[in-house]
Amino acid sequence: KRMKEKGYNHMLLVCRILKQKYGVSVFGGLRRYRGRQLKLLNRDERKKELAGKIYMKEKDIRRFRAAAEGKQVFFVDDIFTTGTTASVCCRVLEEKGAKKADVITLALD
Repeated sequence: KRMKEKGYNHMLLVCRILKQKYGVSVFGGLRRYRGRQLKLLNRDERKKELAGKIYMKEKDIRRFRAAAEGKQVFFVDDIFTTGTTASVCCRVLEEKGAKKADVITLALD
């Protein structure tokens, strides 16, 4: 919803620059079912809010596996507050075939 309001995904733009400059593969297929804004929630509330809400569409799972299965990948995010989002997203990436998923944060809140 917020991406539609802004008209672009600023982190995807950052990743595209990384791709151009360093040749890394970029995958923007993680999705989140609608819910409350995380910035208003504490750690426990965030865990409940995100439980089962981060996913990939079937076509994105196939594309991700083709590029990342058995490899180390990085989840890139702009804010690291409690680590809940990073943890959940990395777990999904590993469940979908990555050997290991780590997080890179560009700013701290």
